[in-house]
Amino acid sequence: MRSFQRIRKWPKWLKITLTSLIVLIICLRIALPFIVKRYVNKTINELDGYSGYVEDIDIALIRGAYVIKGIHIYSDEMGKKVPILDCRAIDLSVQWHAIFQGRIVGEVVFERAIVNFENVKSEKTTNNFDDVEPTDWREALLNLMPLKINYIQFDQCEVHFIDRSTSPQVDVYVADINGRISHLTNKEEKAGDMIADYDIRASAMKAAPMRLYGKFDPYDKKITLDANFEMRGLPVPKTNDYLMAYTYTDAEGGTLDFFVELAVQSGQCRGYFKPLLKNLKLVSLKHDKFPNIVWQAVVGGVTKLVENWRHDQVATKIPIEGDISAPKAAIWPTLRELFRNWLIRALSSSLDRDVDLGNTHKSKKELRQERREERKAEKKKKD
Repeated sequence: MRSFQRIRKWPKWLKITLTSLIVLIICLRIALPFIVKRYVNKTINELDGYSGYVEDIDIALIRGAYVIKGIHIYSDEMGKKVPILDCRAIDLSVQWHAIFQGRIVGEVVFERAIVNFENVKSEKTTNNFDDVEPTDWREALLNLMPLKINYIQFDQCEVHFIDRSTSPQVDVYVADINGRISHLTNKEEKAGDMIADYDIRASAMKAAPMRLYGKFDPYDKKITLDANFEMRGLPVPKTNDYLMAYTYTDAEGGTLDFFVELAVQSGQCRGYFKPLLKNLKLVSLKHDKFPNIVWQAVVGGVTKLVENWRHDQVATKIPIEGDISAPKAAIWPTLRELFRNWLIRALSSSLDRDVDLGNTHKSKKELRQERREERKAEKKKKD
């Protein structure tokens, strides 16, 4: 009661001013989602070669966030059939715990985002994935965050690689993508340090578990990173559309394991790819036509010829090195590992853990010398 009595004693001009201010704040709060939605839609449609829209915007002033609901972005080359990005919600907010560390940064959460890369035929080339790679729209999305982004999270996302120009049409995808990218900014911002880290898990074709993890320097424009990739137990028949479209074969059985280690320092990379095919069966006498049966018999025969008979496994390790924009694969080491798996010992279905970020600028001779010295040191310890 006393507080009300005090308010009554206030000057009339002060009451009118405060009332007007409160009404203005309420009106602004009601109008804010519509203003932000209009700004976001304008930002998307100003992109060269892209168009799209958002369905709704939610503002959470207390949490310091806004949520973009139902965002759809299309490429002019791909048309309106397949969106480049279709996302249920993107949550952009202040990372509050970083404020106590003296940083004002933000975090972004992508919920059920579907990203599509489609192969579009052009006059110059029939394989045009690079030409439709979405770069501008990703940059625009990050620009919608008023703060420097420190943390990105993915919840139940998908990535599709689509080719409608083949027969059959191809849709190779990765689903159930969950993970995060952390520490994209730090207080000192020292280039050369492996500041940021990432750990992303997913499912290839909803059939094989995948994991991509490592660290990188977000301030090195030439790219410095340490990457590890693991995939185990992908049923090869799940990729039959891809195999038939590009290799004119299809699989009746078998599984694929795939491992990658990659170290990149200032744009120079060193690493390997390690594919392992187990119990592969290509020829299907029931469904395939005669020419396909002959071709697949040849391919299957060659595959069987280099298969490790104890483990029913065809595998090799493909070393890569050079500039990250155009890395080179070593042919003879690849063949050596293929025959080693066949005749000597089956390659392990795991990461080898032999790629070091500090070795990216060293020559093959230096690396071989280091390995010899390591082996000698190991022998001395055993003796």
